[in-house]
Amino acid sequence: MATTLETISEALHQIDTKKENLKKAFDELQPHSSLIPSFSLTWSDLDSHFTSIQNSLNEKFQTLKTLDFSPNQPSSSPHSTTHPQPGPSSSSPSSLNEKRVDTVSNGDSDLVPPRPELIAYCEKMDGLGLRKYVSDATKERNEIRVELPGAIRLAPDPAAMILDAMEGFFRPNEKNKGDKDLELSSVRRSCVLLLEKLSAVCPNVGVETKEKANTLALEWRGKMNTGDDENPLESLGFLHFVSVYGLVSEFNMDELVDNFVIIARYRQAVDLCRKIGLTDKVPDLIHKLIKKGKQLLAIKFIFEYELTDKFPPVPLLKDYVKDSKKIAKKVCKEGKNSLKSLNEAAAKEISALKSAIKVIEERKLESEYPQESLQKRIEQLEKQKASRKRPPAAPAAKPTQPQHQLAKEKQKQQSGNKRPRPDGRLSQQSHLQSTHLSSDGSASYVSSSAALYGMPALVPSPAAYAGSLAGTHGFAGAPLGLTGSPTGTSSHLYAAEPYVPSGYYDRTTSHGGYDLPPQYHPSYYPQ
Repeated sequence: MATTLETISEALHQIDTKKENLKKAFDELQPHSSLIPSFSLTWSDLDSHFTSIQNSLNEKFQTLKTLDFSPNQPSSSPHSTTHPQPGPSSSSPSSLNEKRVDTVSNGDSDLVPPRPELIAYCEKMDGLGLRKYVSDATKERNEIRVELPGAIRLAPDPAAMILDAMEGFFRPNEKNKGDKDLELSSVRRSCVLLLEKLSAVCPNVGVETKEKANTLALEWRGKMNTGDDENPLESLGFLHFVSVYGLVSEFNMDELVDNFVIIARYRQAVDLCRKIGLTDKVPDLIHKLIKKGKQLLAIKFIFEYELTDKFPPVPLLKDYVKDSKKIAKKVCKEGKNSLKSLNEAAAKEISALKSAIKVIEERKLESEYPQESLQKRIEQLEKQKASRKRPPAAPAAKPTQPQHQLAKEKQKQQSGNKRPRPDGRLSQQSHLQSTHLSSDGSASYVSSSAALYGMPALVPSPAAYAGSLAGTHGFAGAPLGLTGSPTGTSSHLYAAEPYVPSGYYDRTTSHGGYDLPPQYHPSYYPQ
């Protein structure tokens, strides 16, 4: 069992590193997004997806560790505290281990014993140190996430400590770059995590702490980019902060609803809405989501709050499908029906249709909204994409122009070096016939030209062009010769990969520019 736990732990440790590598690959792929018609996701969508999976795996792993710990090492014995912990916690002193066992044995069986570092920060009320430790320990973030509740409980004043940790959520005297600032984004993620875990502890917020929190919340509100979907961590952190420190009454309810519109795609959105006490405002939230073309997220709240009688989901799904067609037409129109715009429009519509089908399946709406029409439309769009011809190939003679000029020059040189023709025509013709040449010597020149134009070594293989483009942009490699011949001629050079304007490769694709309805992502829907 121990070996299995170690293997799982090592695999979980690699998640953050792999996610960082994925982010780098995503950034490198972004400039070529127009070459991949289905490339319509943002990094925040992918990050939310993987974070949700990561959290779920980590919680299950910690539960498994706790089960392994309980039968073999009873909590009643302070000496049976050698439960292995990853990283530096494996060499913890016995006194700290006893505290860790007590944390589990005080009736809180769902708590995971925290590591000594977390205990030290919390006992010293070092909120900033705690946040920095959480931000820096990327390889152990999974374990830290589930250890935090037990550690936060050890703080003399958990609410005051986490309030101190919020310093730096907004940088003073600096233009707000929002979540696009990677360092600031990391700080905000750590702050959101600490607020989320503080909420699980249900702390007692003192009067002085609440006053400081209210002042900070008002300061945040003044710096937030209201209604900006590009900075969801701002709204997510703000709503968690307002919830934990009991500041809901200090703010306008409609303002809070507007922030929920921004974070609706996050897994915490539904529960956070309940904690803040916005149940009565959920219909307003649903209306605003629908108005912004976020029908799928609206359906998420409709089912979670059992409002299907007031908001029938099937008409919303049909509106979502109609909107996807309108957006596809808009993409084609703005792109002047270019190949790029046609492919992009088809990809967006296909993605939207698949999202709608996913909702139909998970919410068991097949009887009200059969999938057949959506599936047929997807097949139709995919066939159109497959049969659509690429732009015309560049003139075949252009790449071989230097060879053609060289042949002409050599031909002129050979013509200049010929000796004068003798007067005896009969003897000349007899001589020419004996050597199998015509009277104008064309055979010799044709042979020379054939050597220049016909030799395979002087003409690049079509596969060389098709293969290089396929490797860079993902197109399938073309066969060696379009006619089946292993020695293709110059007319075949660009047949496998026609000329595409440079703007096609350089231009990035942003689904937000066309108000694409939000896609359905299993990671945070319908959680």
